[in-house]
Amino acid sequence: MGFNKLFVPSVDSLKEELLAKGNEQFFKDWSRRYVKADAVLGSEEAIDFIKQFIAGEYDIEESSSFSNEPAK
Repeated sequence: MGFNKLFVPSVDSLKEELLAKGNEQFFKDWSRRYVKADAVLGSEEAIDFIKQFIAGEYDIEESSSFSNEPAK
């Protein structure tokens, strides 16, 4: 079994990718990667950008899978 790490680029790179690909493709790409990751590495701002996009754009309520907080 492997350990899946997700390296998140800068917020500026994410914004450029969003503009180039559009909401639907950006969501497909990043939501799939984010959910499968065992560890997410990158700036807090970039990780928050992805989480807010997924939660806000698609009305997904933030849960423990999107939170930096440990599960209770």
